[in-house]
Amino acid sequence: MQNSFSKLIKDPLWHFLLAGAAVFLFAEVLNPDDSRYQAPKTIVVDREILLTELQFRTKTFQPELASQQLDALSPQALEKLVNDYVRSEVLYREAEGLGFGDNDYIIKKRMIQKMDFIIQDVSEAATQLSEQDVKDYYQQNTQDYLEAAHVTFTHVFIDRKNRSMEETLALANSTLTTLQQDSASFTDAPQYGDRFPFGLNYVEKPHDLIASHFGMEAANTLFQLDPKQGRWQGPISSEHGAHLVMLITHQNEFIPPLAEVWDDVVVDVERKLIETHRLKAIDKLVETYTVKHNYKANKEKTASTANNTKTLKKNTEQASGANKG
Repeated sequence: MQNSFSKLIKDPLWHFLLAGAAVFLFAEVLNPDDSRYQAPKTIVVDREILLTELQFRTKTFQPELASQQLDALSPQALEKLVNDYVRSEVLYREAEGLGFGDNDYIIKKRMIQKMDFIIQDVSEAATQLSEQDVKDYYQQNTQDYLEAAHVTFTHVFIDRKNRSMEETLALANSTLTTLQQDSASFTDAPQYGDRFPFGLNYVEKPHDLIASHFGMEAANTLFQLDPKQGRWQGPISSEHGAHLVMLITHQNEFIPPLAEVWDDVVVDVERKLIETHRLKAIDKLVETYTVKHNYKANKEKTASTANNTKTLKKNTEQASGANKG
Protein backbone atom coordinates (compact mmCIF):
# COMPACT_ATOMS: atom_id res chain seq x y z
CA MET A 1 0.00 0.00 0.00
CA GLN A 2 2.79 2.34 0.93
CA ASN A 3 4.69 1.44 -2.27
CA SER A 4 1.60 2.17 -4.37
CA PHE A 5 1.18 5.53 -2.70
CA SER A 6 4.85 6.36 -3.30
CA LYS A 7 4.51 5.51 -6.99
CA LEU A 8 1.38 7.66 -7.22
CA ILE A 9 3.16 10.65 -5.71
CA LYS A 10 6.02 10.30 -8.19
CA ASP A 11 3.65 10.09 -11.17
CA PRO A 12 3.91 13.32 -13.32
CA LEU A 13 0.19 13.11 -14.16
CA TRP A 14 -0.62 13.26 -10.44
CA HIS A 15 1.54 16.37 -10.12
CA PHE A 16 -0.33 17.98 -13.02
CA LEU A 17 -3.74 17.22 -11.51
CA LEU A 18 -2.69 18.58 -8.13
CA ALA A 19 -1.34 21.76 -9.72
CA GLY A 20 -4.54 22.22 -11.72
CA ALA A 21 -6.68 21.74 -8.63
CA ALA A 22 -4.55 24.22 -6.70
CA VAL A 23 -4.91 26.85 -9.42
CA PHE A 24 -8.66 26.32 -9.57
CA LEU A 25 -9.13 26.50 -5.77
CA PHE A 26 -6.92 29.58 -5.56
CA ALA A 27 -9.04 31.28 -8.21
CA GLU A 28 -12.25 30.31 -6.42
CA VAL A 29 -11.03 31.79 -3.13
CA LEU A 30 -9.94 35.07 -4.68
CA ASN A 31 -12.90 35.42 -7.03
CA PRO A 32 -15.80 33.41 -5.62
CA ASP A 33 -18.40 35.39 -7.61
CA ASP A 34 -16.34 35.83 -10.79
CA SER A 35 -18.53 34.77 -13.72
CA ARG A 36 -15.49 33.44 -15.60
CA TYR A 37 -15.40 30.45 -13.25
CA GLN A 38 -19.14 29.82 -13.52
CA ALA A 39 -18.90 28.71 -17.18
CA PRO A 40 -21.97 26.70 -18.22
CA LYS A 41 -21.37 22.99 -18.66
CA THR A 42 -23.70 22.66 -21.65
CA ILE A 43 -22.29 22.51 -25.16
CA VAL A 44 -24.78 22.84 -27.99
CA VAL A 45 -23.81 21.23 -31.28
CA ASP A 46 -26.12 22.20 -34.14
CA ARG A 47 -25.83 22.66 -37.87
CA GLU A 48 -24.86 26.33 -37.61
CA ILE A 49 -22.04 25.48 -35.20
CA LEU A 50 -20.73 22.72 -37.45
CA LEU A 51 -20.89 24.96 -40.54
CA THR A 52 -18.88 27.62 -38.72
CA GLU A 53 -16.35 25.04 -37.52
CA LEU A 54 -15.97 23.65 -41.04
CA GLN A 55 -15.43 27.08 -42.59
CA PHE A 56 -12.75 28.05 -40.08
CA ARG A 57 -10.99 24.73 -40.61
CA THR A 58 -10.86 25.14 -44.38
CA LYS A 59 -10.33 28.92 -44.14
CA THR A 60 -13.00 29.25 -46.83
CA PHE A 61 -15.92 31.33 -45.62
CA GLN A 62 -18.55 30.27 -48.12
CA PRO A 63 -21.70 29.04 -46.34
CA GLU A 64 -23.17 27.30 -49.40
CA LEU A 65 -19.96 25.36 -50.08
CA ALA A 66 -19.61 24.49 -46.39
CA SER A 67 -23.22 23.26 -46.36
CA GLN A 68 -22.53 20.95 -49.29
CA GLN A 69 -19.35 19.66 -47.64
CA LEU A 70 -21.16 19.03 -44.35
CA ASP A 71 -23.96 17.09 -46.07
CA ALA A 72 -21.39 15.03 -47.95
CA LEU A 73 -19.58 13.86 -44.80
CA SER A 74 -19.74 10.18 -43.96
CA PRO A 75 -21.21 9.21 -40.55
CA GLN A 76 -17.67 8.56 -39.29
CA ALA A 77 -16.35 11.92 -40.56
CA LEU A 78 -19.36 13.72 -39.08
CA GLU A 79 -18.82 12.04 -35.72
CA LYS A 80 -15.14 13.03 -35.80
CA LEU A 81 -16.04 16.64 -36.62
CA VAL A 82 -18.49 16.76 -33.70
CA ASN A 83 -16.05 15.14 -31.26
CA ASP A 84 -13.22 17.45 -32.31
CA TYR A 85 -15.44 20.48 -31.84
CA VAL A 86 -16.62 19.35 -28.40
CA ARG A 87 -13.06 18.68 -27.22
CA SER A 88 -11.88 22.05 -28.52
CA GLU A 89 -14.83 23.86 -26.93
CA VAL A 90 -14.23 22.18 -23.57
CA LEU A 91 -10.54 23.11 -23.59
CA TYR A 92 -11.38 26.67 -24.66
CA ARG A 93 -13.95 27.15 -21.89
CA GLU A 94 -11.68 25.68 -19.25
CA ALA A 95 -8.77 27.87 -20.36
CA GLU A 96 -11.04 30.92 -20.46
CA GLY A 97 -12.35 30.08 -17.00
CA LEU A 98 -8.79 30.07 -15.65
CA GLY A 99 -8.05 33.38 -17.38
CA PHE A 100 -5.42 31.92 -19.69
CA GLY A 101 -6.48 34.23 -22.54
CA ASP A 102 -6.03 37.47 -20.62
CA ASN A 103 -3.37 39.64 -22.29
CA ASP A 104 -2.05 36.63 -24.23
CA TYR A 105 -0.26 37.92 -27.34
CA ILE A 106 -0.42 34.58 -29.18
CA ILE A 107 -4.19 34.32 -28.70
CA LYS A 108 -4.51 37.95 -29.79
CA LYS A 109 -2.60 37.23 -33.00
CA ARG A 110 -4.77 34.18 -33.72
CA MET A 111 -7.93 36.27 -33.31
CA ILE A 112 -6.49 38.91 -35.65
CA GLN A 113 -5.73 36.20 -38.22
CA LYS A 114 -9.27 34.87 -38.04
CA MET A 115 -10.73 38.32 -38.62
CA ASP A 116 -8.30 38.82 -41.48
CA PHE A 117 -9.41 35.52 -43.05
CA ILE A 118 -13.03 36.64 -42.92
CA ILE A 119 -12.26 40.06 -44.42
CA GLN A 120 -10.07 38.42 -47.09
CA ASP A 121 -12.89 36.07 -48.09
CA VAL A 122 -15.43 38.90 -48.22
CA SER A 123 -13.00 40.94 -50.32
CA GLU A 124 -12.61 38.07 -52.78
CA ALA A 125 -16.38 37.74 -53.11
CA ALA A 126 -16.72 41.51 -53.62
CA THR A 127 -14.07 41.67 -56.35
CA GLN A 128 -15.61 41.92 -59.80
CA LEU A 129 -13.08 42.03 -62.59
CA SER A 130 -13.82 43.54 -66.00
CA GLU A 131 -11.95 43.12 -69.25
CA GLN A 132 -11.04 46.82 -69.15
CA ASP A 133 -9.49 46.35 -65.69
CA VAL A 134 -7.14 43.76 -67.15
CA LYS A 135 -6.22 45.94 -70.12
CA ASP A 136 -5.60 49.00 -67.96
CA TYR A 137 -3.44 47.07 -65.51
CA TYR A 138 -1.37 45.60 -68.34
CA GLN A 139 -0.77 49.04 -69.87
CA GLN A 140 0.29 50.48 -66.53
CA ASN A 141 2.59 47.56 -65.63
CA THR A 142 4.00 46.31 -68.91
CA GLN A 143 7.52 46.07 -67.49
CA ASP A 144 6.31 43.44 -65.02
CA TYR A 145 5.80 41.07 -67.97
CA LEU A 146 9.15 41.66 -69.64
CA GLU A 147 10.56 38.39 -70.97
CA ALA A 148 14.32 38.13 -70.51
CA ALA A 149 16.54 37.38 -73.49
CA HIS A 150 17.11 33.67 -73.92
CA VAL A 151 18.90 31.19 -76.15
CA THR A 152 18.43 27.61 -77.28
CA PHE A 153 21.55 25.63 -78.10
CA THR A 154 23.55 22.45 -77.62
CA HIS A 155 27.30 22.22 -77.21
CA VAL A 156 30.30 19.92 -77.35
CA PHE A 157 32.62 20.39 -74.41
CA ILE A 158 36.41 20.05 -74.40
CA ASP A 159 37.66 19.79 -70.82
CA ARG A 160 40.81 21.73 -69.94
CA LYS A 161 41.54 19.38 -67.05
CA ASN A 162 44.98 17.79 -67.56
CA ARG A 163 45.49 20.04 -70.62
CA SER A 164 46.92 23.48 -71.17
CA MET A 165 44.53 26.08 -72.60
CA GLU A 166 46.46 25.99 -75.89
CA GLU A 167 46.01 22.22 -76.12
CA THR A 168 42.34 22.56 -75.18
CA LEU A 169 41.68 25.11 -77.95
CA ALA A 170 43.66 23.09 -80.50
CA LEU A 171 41.58 19.99 -79.71
CA ALA A 172 38.41 22.09 -79.87
CA ASN A 173 39.28 23.37 -83.36
CA SER A 174 40.08 19.82 -84.47
CA THR A 175 36.75 18.62 -83.08
CA LEU A 176 34.94 21.49 -84.85
CA THR A 177 36.35 20.27 -88.17
CA THR A 178 35.17 16.74 -87.38
CA LEU A 179 31.67 17.95 -86.51
CA GLN A 180 31.41 19.83 -89.78
CA GLN A 181 32.75 16.90 -91.82
CA ASP A 182 30.33 14.51 -90.11
CA SER A 183 27.43 16.95 -90.57
CA ALA A 184 26.70 16.35 -86.91
CA SER A 185 23.20 17.42 -85.90
CA PHE A 186 21.78 18.85 -82.68
CA THR A 187 21.06 15.38 -81.33
CA ASP A 188 24.54 14.09 -82.22
CA ALA A 189 26.29 16.33 -79.68
CA PRO A 190 26.56 13.65 -76.92
CA GLN A 191 28.77 11.55 -79.20
CA TYR A 192 31.60 14.10 -79.14
CA GLY A 193 33.87 15.78 -76.59
CA ASP A 194 33.96 15.41 -72.82
CA ARG A 195 31.29 15.33 -70.13
CA PHE A 196 30.25 18.84 -69.02
CA PRO A 197 29.48 19.20 -65.29
CA PHE A 198 26.19 20.95 -66.07
CA GLY A 199 23.75 20.64 -68.98
CA LEU A 200 24.15 19.55 -72.59
CA ASN A 201 21.05 21.02 -74.23
CA TYR A 202 19.81 24.45 -73.15
CA VAL A 203 16.30 25.40 -74.28
CA GLU A 204 15.17 29.04 -73.93
CA LYS A 205 17.55 29.72 -71.05
CA PRO A 206 18.29 33.28 -69.85
CA HIS A 207 21.68 34.96 -69.62
CA ASP A 208 22.05 34.66 -65.85
CA LEU A 209 21.61 30.88 -65.92
CA ILE A 210 24.10 30.48 -68.77
CA ALA A 211 26.57 32.68 -66.89
CA SER A 212 26.20 30.55 -63.77
CA HIS A 213 27.17 27.44 -65.80
CA PHE A 214 29.69 28.79 -68.30
CA GLY A 215 30.98 31.98 -66.69
CA MET A 216 30.11 35.59 -67.52
CA GLU A 217 32.57 36.02 -70.40
CA ALA A 218 31.47 32.86 -72.17
CA ALA A 219 27.80 33.77 -71.68
CA ASN A 220 28.39 37.23 -73.18
CA THR A 221 30.10 35.70 -76.20
CA LEU A 222 27.32 33.16 -76.66
CA PHE A 223 24.60 35.83 -76.56
CA GLN A 224 26.46 37.80 -79.26
CA LEU A 225 26.34 34.90 -81.74
CA ASP A 226 23.82 34.74 -84.57
CA PRO A 227 21.80 31.54 -84.84
CA LYS A 228 22.91 29.37 -87.73
CA GLN A 229 20.63 26.40 -88.20
CA GLY A 230 22.66 23.20 -88.38
CA ARG A 231 26.01 25.00 -88.09
CA TRP A 232 28.60 24.57 -85.35
CA GLN A 233 30.34 27.67 -84.02
CA GLY A 234 33.25 28.29 -81.70
CA PRO A 235 35.29 27.46 -79.87
CA ILE A 236 34.11 29.60 -76.93
CA SER A 237 36.46 29.61 -73.96
CA SER A 238 35.07 29.24 -70.44
CA GLU A 239 36.48 28.61 -66.98
CA HIS A 240 35.88 24.90 -67.61
CA GLY A 241 37.45 24.57 -71.02
CA ALA A 242 36.22 25.18 -74.59
CA HIS A 243 32.78 24.81 -76.16
CA LEU A 244 31.57 24.21 -79.70
CA VAL A 245 28.05 25.53 -80.00
CA MET A 246 25.08 24.92 -82.27
CA LEU A 247 22.86 27.93 -81.60
CA ILE A 248 19.25 27.38 -82.69
CA THR A 249 17.49 30.52 -81.45
CA HIS A 250 18.46 33.80 -79.81
CA GLN A 251 15.49 35.80 -78.55
CA ASN A 252 16.13 39.34 -77.35
CA GLU A 253 14.19 40.60 -74.35
CA PHE A 254 10.64 41.62 -75.21
CA ILE A 255 7.24 42.42 -73.75
CA PRO A 256 4.70 39.82 -74.93
CA PRO A 257 1.30 40.99 -76.16
CA LEU A 258 -1.55 40.95 -73.66
CA ALA A 259 -3.15 37.91 -75.28
CA GLU A 260 -0.11 35.78 -74.43
CA VAL A 261 -0.03 36.76 -70.75
CA TRP A 262 -3.74 37.31 -70.21
CA ASP A 263 -4.10 34.67 -67.48
CA ASP A 264 -1.09 36.02 -65.57
CA VAL A 265 -2.42 39.57 -65.73
CA VAL A 266 -5.85 38.46 -64.50
CA VAL A 267 -4.26 36.83 -61.46
CA ASP A 268 -2.23 39.96 -60.73
CA VAL A 269 -5.21 42.30 -61.09
CA GLU A 270 -7.39 40.13 -58.85
CA ARG A 271 -4.68 39.99 -56.21
CA LYS A 272 -4.32 43.77 -56.26
CA LEU A 273 -8.07 44.47 -56.14
CA ILE A 274 -8.63 41.97 -53.33
CA GLU A 275 -5.84 43.53 -51.30
CA THR A 276 -7.27 47.01 -51.96
CA HIS A 277 -10.73 45.92 -50.81
CA ARG A 278 -9.25 44.21 -47.75
CA LEU A 279 -7.37 47.31 -46.64
CA LYS A 280 -10.41 49.52 -47.24
CA ALA A 281 -12.57 47.21 -45.12
CA ILE A 282 -10.05 47.31 -42.28
CA ASP A 283 -9.74 51.10 -42.58
CA LYS A 284 -13.52 51.42 -42.25
CA LEU A 285 -13.36 49.45 -39.02
CA VAL A 286 -10.49 51.66 -37.83
CA GLU A 287 -12.66 54.74 -38.46
CA THR A 288 -15.15 53.50 -35.85
CA TYR A 289 -12.45 53.76 -33.17
CA THR A 290 -10.83 56.72 -31.45
CA VAL A 291 -7.06 56.33 -31.53
CA LYS A 292 -5.12 58.22 -28.88
CA HIS A 293 -1.40 58.62 -29.54
CA ASN A 294 0.30 58.92 -26.18
CA TYR A 295 3.75 57.96 -27.38
CA LYS A 296 6.21 60.59 -28.53
CA ALA A 297 9.55 59.61 -30.01
CA ASN A 298 12.58 60.86 -28.14
CA LYS A 299 14.26 63.02 -30.79
CA GLU A 300 17.51 63.29 -28.85
CA LYS A 301 17.66 59.52 -28.41
CA THR A 302 16.84 58.97 -32.06
CA ALA A 303 19.62 61.36 -33.14
CA SER A 304 22.05 59.72 -30.71
CA THR A 305 21.23 56.30 -32.12
CA ALA A 306 21.81 57.55 -35.67
CA ASN A 307 25.19 59.05 -34.69
CA ASN A 308 26.22 55.84 -32.97
CA THR A 309 25.29 53.88 -36.10
CA LYS A 310 27.41 56.18 -38.30
CA THR A 311 30.37 55.92 -35.90
CA LEU A 312 30.11 52.14 -35.81
CA LYS A 313 29.98 51.98 -39.60
CA LYS A 314 33.03 54.30 -39.88
CA ASN A 315 35.01 52.23 -37.38
CA THR A 316 34.07 49.03 -39.20
CA GLU A 317 35.24 50.45 -42.53
CA GLN A 318 38.52 51.61 -40.98
CA ALA A 319 39.10 48.21 -39.39
CA SER A 320 38.32 46.50 -42.69
CA GLY A 321 40.84 48.76 -44.49
CA ALA A 322 43.49 48.04 -41.87
CA ASN A 323 42.94 44.28 -42.25
CA LYS A 324 43.32 44.51 -46.02
CA GLY A 325 46.51 46.52 -45.53
